[in-house]
Amino acid sequence: MSAPLFSTVNVDELVKVYDRRPVVRKVSLELKAGELTGLIGANGSGKSTLLYMISSLLPMTSGSIRYGAHTYADHPDRERLRGAIGWLAHQPFLYPELTAVENLQFFRELYGSSIDLDGVLDDVDLFEARNQRVRNYSRGMLQRLGLGRVIIKNPTLWLLDEPFTGLDRQTVERFMKMLEATASGDRLMLLVSHRMDLVARLCKRVLILSRGHLVFDGPVESEQQIQQLADERF
Repeated sequence: MSAPLFSTVNVDELVKVYDRRPVVRKVSLELKAGELTGLIGANGSGKSTLLYMISSLLPMTSGSIRYGAHTYADHPDRERLRGAIGWLAHQPFLYPELTAVENLQFFRELYGSSIDLDGVLDDVDLFEARNQRVRNYSRGMLQRLGLGRVIIKNPTLWLLDEPFTGLDRQTVERFMKMLEATASGDRLMLLVSHRMDLVARLCKRVLILSRGHLVFDGPVESEQQIQQLADERF
């Protein structure tokens, strides 16, 4: 892996307002290298909006986000900073008329990556389907190829919005092992999932959003503890 561009992300008093309606309300948090942090909240709590802002793809209404020593606005190399952020959203951002391997070839060239495509396709269990057009993929296959796109980028910051959607149990287990190995190094990870059992297994720290407010930020030890915290704060 290449040397990381930053080792912390600091979010300070972050606000996002749509049509005079606050969606994210003065959220402050810190992400650190080597940590896999879980983010949970009810539908409409602001989770995806928060991730979009941290990804630098959505402007904030107020507040700040610092990647190491710099914000996106004052960073000396914005293109490199954007390249250090990996984002898996609900939409996998793939080209349906291309095959899986053609999609990954395109993104590898776009990102200037040298990662072996066959290895990535094997990691996401799509090697046998690598020459099929993506338009014929199932929802789970699209999700796995979207994960492959993030792996190809090899980012410093991983933002994963419901990454387990549509995945079978075997693929979930493989992906979790990969996340654990990656997060134990010098990468930063923020994971959104409604699967509290998986959040409990992967994340030592959990954030809870409720109506745009960060209402919990702390360590967790079990699925039951996360569920109790969620029941109290949603």
